[in-house]
Amino acid sequence: MSTHDKATSSQWAYLDGELRKRGLTTEDLARRAGVARSDITAWRNGQPPSVPTARAIATFLGMSTLDILVEAGIIAEQEASRRPVEGLDPTALTDDELLLELAKWLRSRRRPSSPAPHSQSSTATGDNDNGHDRLDADRP
Repeated sequence: MSTHDKATSSQWAYLDGELRKRGLTTEDLARRAGVARSDITAWRNGQPPSVPTARAIATFLGMSTLDILVEAGIIAEQEASRRPVEGLDPTALTDDELLLELAKWLRSRRRPSSPAPHSQSSTATGDNDNGHDRLDADRP
């Protein structure tokens, strides 16, 4: 039985196809990409690869790491297409602008189905009745 007959996960199917096109086995891939065979076996069995493993395999195959993760179905194409804002220099922002950018980023990362936790009391957080941090009293 060839190593290609053991492809068991949908995430693995893409890489298995790439190996078939190139006439390679998983043993060849592990040796030539410099990754542990156990990492490849785990991927074949449905565990997503680590970023270093995906990077090594992508480099060996002449692909970008993002492309291999998208093609394998591990991340969505829209996720891979997100790029950092060009030209945004945090050191050039005022404190207020920096806080606004941080708030935007945090909102974009928040999942709509998970409400913000409210488990701490105002005493535990250091907030007093007027909503200001207690350390404000120590300021001149």
